[in-house]
Amino acid sequence: MNMRNLFILLALVVVIFGVIYYLGYQTKTYSSGKILELSIYNPTNCVVFSPFQQEIYINSSIMNEYGINENGSNVFFFTNLSNITGSILYSWFAGYYGNYSIWWVRLPSSIPPYSNITIYMYIGPAGENYYEEYSPYVGMSSYVYDNYSWGPLSIYDNGQLVFDFYGWFYDTKDNWILNVENGSYFPTPTIDGIEMLNNTSSQGSYIEPPNNGNISNIPIIIEEGWYYNGEADANLISMYGGKVPVYAAGANMFGGYTPTLYNSIFVQYEYYNLQPAIYVSYIGNLGNIQLYKGPFIKENHSYIYSYFLADFCNNTYVQAGYLVLNNIPPISLLGTLENTNQTPEIEINKNMLSGDYFAIGAGDGSQSTSSQSIYWVVGRTYPPDGIMPEVYIESLS
Repeated sequence: MNMRNLFILLALVVVIFGVIYYLGYQTKTYSSGKILELSIYNPTNCVVFSPFQQEIYINSSIMNEYGINENGSNVFFFTNLSNITGSILYSWFAGYYGNYSIWWVRLPSSIPPYSNITIYMYIGPAGENYYEEYSPYVGMSSYVYDNYSWGPLSIYDNGQLVFDFYGWFYDTKDNWILNVENGSYFPTPTIDGIEMLNNTSSQGSYIEPPNNGNISNIPIIIEEGWYYNGEADANLISMYGGKVPVYAAGANMFGGYTPTLYNSIFVQYEYYNLQPAIYVSYIGNLGNIQLYKGPFIKENHSYIYSYFLADFCNNTYVQAGYLVLNNIPPISLLGTLENTNQTPEIEINKNMLSGDYFAIGAGDGSQSTSSQSIYWVVGRTYPPDGIMPEVYIESLS
């Protein structure tokens, strides 16, 4: 045997032993764990767009049977049974709520109509902490963090890798871009969220996510938790716009100096005492178009969970809603739209959704003022007609 053939033979031996070692390592490492197969089915006649954040409910009977920790620390999701640790998906544990737990998982692909994809849920021994072992793929919400003892939240909260947009603003801007469009007050991170207004007249500020707000060609829902105290004026969610800010007051009766993005669809939550209202509007090349006006709350201060969504499954429409609370809106409210005060579904021409950017705005006028803070913002891809894909669970081990 010449040297060349000997070298090839040795290389093959190394490769074979490497594969045997790897498979043995996988078996040894995960022999004490359990695996659930999750078939995720799209029951609609529209595509589930990618990226997509799948909401996964696991009830308490499954948790007890398979030994799932209430803090979610011994769970991760993956796609390849032959390469478990090399195919881990980004997941965000929303929390345990007494008889079920919720995860949000960033799926690896779109789902065609009436089709399914398969992912897997790995459940390790109770003592595992996959938040640390597989960071940043495995993460948790601030709700989970607040109920258990951990290190710094920044190590465990991977929301910006799971969702399209994510910001949790407890004494941090969470890498978001803070802008002032009118007045001298700059948005300021505090323990009560990003303070957008500070009871000074003629203010206008807005914030953008760290990924430049790119939302082109996907249906989306923006959810936020915020607070105001004072007489006026508004909080605003602006989508599919350009980078140039303008004042929302140009499209609506009130709003002071609240900025929005040019060529955007937006919802304005106007809390001006004389005429509190929700405005859904477009401002841009087609002019200033008011699409909807409805009642909002008439109080001097409130904690608000609000959202704005755009769906283009069978029809293209936008919809807004809100919920008034007695305390800081918990981030666990994600997806609870059915319990809110909603506008109708407002059908629009899809060509109006031509921009690439998203922003949250706040402002007041020259007389009535307020303070306003934003606790958190989450943007996620909206499921077709609001119908989340169905999850079917089967045990593999």
